[in-house]
Amino acid sequence: MTALAHVGLNRSERLYLALESVAGAIGQIHVLRFHEPHAEADVRAGLRHLVRLFPRLRGLVEPTALGHRLAVLPEGALVDALFESAFRAVTVAEGAGDAARLQSLLDELANEPFDLARALPLRARFLTGGPRPVLVLSLHHVVCDGRGMLKLLDALMAHLNGEELAAQPLDDPGMRAAFLPTRGLWRQMAWQRGERAAGKQSPALTLVKERGAFGPTSVRLHDVSVPLAAIKQAAAARGCTVSELVIAALGASFAGRAAPRARAVGSVRVSVDLRPYFPPERRPTFGNYVASFLVRVTRADDLEAALAEVHARMREVLGRFERREMGVPLLLAELAPRLLGRRLLGWCVRALKRRGRLAQVTVHCSNLGDADLLNGHGATARADALAFVTPALGPYVGSVGLGGRMYLGVTYPRAEIEEAVIDGALADFERGLRALTATPFKVSNRRA
Repeated sequence: MTALAHVGLNRSERLYLALESVAGAIGQIHVLRFHEPHAEADVRAGLRHLVRLFPRLRGLVEPTALGHRLAVLPEGALVDALFESAFRAVTVAEGAGDAARLQSLLDELANEPFDLARALPLRARFLTGGPRPVLVLSLHHVVCDGRGMLKLLDALMAHLNGEELAAQPLDDPGMRAAFLPTRGLWRQMAWQRGERAAGKQSPALTLVKERGAFGPTSVRLHDVSVPLAAIKQAAAARGCTVSELVIAALGASFAGRAAPRARAVGSVRVSVDLRPYFPPERRPTFGNYVASFLVRVTRADDLEAALAEVHARMREVLGRFERREMGVPLLLAELAPRLLGRRLLGWCVRALKRRGRLAQVTVHCSNLGDADLLNGHGATARADALAFVTPALGPYVGSVGLGGRMYLGVTYPRAEIEEAVIDGALADFERGLRALTATPFKVSNRRA
């Protein structure tokens, strides 16, 4: 029998394990609607092939003397049996029944914890019965980040179109090569102290109640009505990126729905892919290589002003990543997951939540950009729509573009935020986008 391969866990993965024990299923769910009918056997075989190609999909979490690691199972009968438990086909009725069954599945997958020690860290639900079947693929976050999920879906589309794919090697899970500081340590520490002071002076507007236990997660899928081309044009006219425009619109809309608090402002947590900051010869492809930072939105009532704030802040922090000036904050962020361990860290998070001391943000945003690469493999299998969601401690919005449209996936704590509040925030977001795309705007002297 082939020996197990073992993979260490990085800072993000240790945190995901700790949160899984207290806050529910810490996974990510991608919803892919095919453009044409597909047989269940073909999709099942395609996903099984991905498990062969991507070793982390065969990883079980096992304890070590000082923590945890992934034990990658060798291919064989055990993996066959575990995959059969992870894949399920669901026949649905067309029309309203299709949407209702999909919503039920999303709520179920977002709230059912993973058995990471005895089962594969994935679940697949294939919805058939209508003219365009839907694949719901749920992975625990310990496997990979959003970029990794997109790579998986791209490999699936390539396989369904008859392409031969190479096996994915196991990448080093470490992230330090992307941000280890080479100089300016004192300046970085001073900047970090300034960030903390600014956070204390301007607490975050939040939709979440700060006390009590963790409860269930609700899921919303939202198709943006404004065409992606119009959003790109509006961003280009303002000298900013699509991500900056969407973050500003979401930050303003969610902050506008929060209860007013003294000195509080909109606070958006933004995910950033660290892969571009690795040395080219050490750049990983599949795993968790993400950091995050906060963007304040103080002018929720003025979308153009909010966009200027977001643009300036994004340029500032991303420039620090490029110059390796984020090493100190990111190294400090590694300390708690490494020193406390899974159980103690989970206990601390639960205690902070119960006492109303858990750090909150107005909304967490993650943009995967365009996913049109999924349709670059042929006409046998094409993606008609795509959305993704990730359960988090507060409101989370994931955005992705496909075929000229933008799709949002929203998660939020059901017991702490009313559905009507999310409805209102999304309606405000749509109105803000329409205003930005309808208003003529000449390029200013703002630097891109």
